[in-house]
Amino acid sequence: MPKINPQLFWNEKILNWEKDKYEKTTLPWIDPNASVKFRQQLAQKILTATAFKKNIIELGCGSGKVTPWLIQAQASQYTGYDMSDVAISEAKKNCSTTSTTVIQFKAESLSSNSEFRSDLCFSLGLLDWLSLSEVRDLNQKIKAPFYFHSFSERRNSFQQWVHKKYVNALYGHRTETYIPQYYSEAEIVETFQNSDLAKPRFFRHPRLSFGCIAYHLPAALENYL
Repeated sequence: MPKINPQLFWNEKILNWEKDKYEKTTLPWIDPNASVKFRQQLAQKILTATAFKKNIIELGCGSGKVTPWLIQAQASQYTGYDMSDVAISEAKKNCSTTSTTVIQFKAESLSSNSEFRSDLCFSLGLLDWLSLSEVRDLNQKIKAPFYFHSFSERRNSFQQWVHKKYVNALYGHRTETYIPQYYSEAEIVETFQNSDLAKPRFFRHPRLSFGCIAYHLPAALENYL
């Protein structure tokens, strides 16, 4: 089986993935995407409370769905990075040009030598698609006093077992090792060593399922709920 090209993988997947996860409506008690939507709600609350006059960077921005919140919060600047040029093209097409917030999108590999300098840097789901060495390298490039990143925490849970089976049936049998990863808190903490970032705190919530947020923010994440 040939090695998967991540950029081509996401060029084919990202827009349909976003539509399925964020826009598809189902009954709340049987919504398979409830945890992803709750994660998005958390991000909205954090950014609404912290983005005023701040320079914000999002890693793995997709089509830039966070931009309306940042405009409303009067962020000074937002830069979204994604390896998928399809996602970036869609983001630029949908980007508002009537705001004083400077918004830009860049189709750039996170393995480049660029540093990510901002007041706040965040990602939603990106870490699931990186190896621990890639997360470690990325943290060394992030230069920001505040951050938050979601990841899938390794747990012995029915929900995670179902997720693994679902991923394998949908595409994992074709993409082999390019599938979502699950990491422990200790593994994530280790990736912050030798970086300029403050040691992370961790936030868990039943509505995140096995999702977890590693963060350093002006206040405990619970305060943004």
